[in-house]
Amino acid sequence: MQKSYDYDAIVIGTVPRVNGAAIGLVKQGARIAVIESYYNIGGGCTH
Repeated sequence: MQKSYDYDAIVIGTVPRVNGAAIGLVKQGARIAVIESYYNIGGGCTH
């Protein structure tokens, strides 16, 4: 069975600047998906 997803934006990576953009979209009511290659949110950033 095929799954269906409905997002307004797809965010690639979770570095601080991208996180800010994603949070701004969510605050405006957007549904987002986040793609991150690292195990922890924040990626390889030490912030």
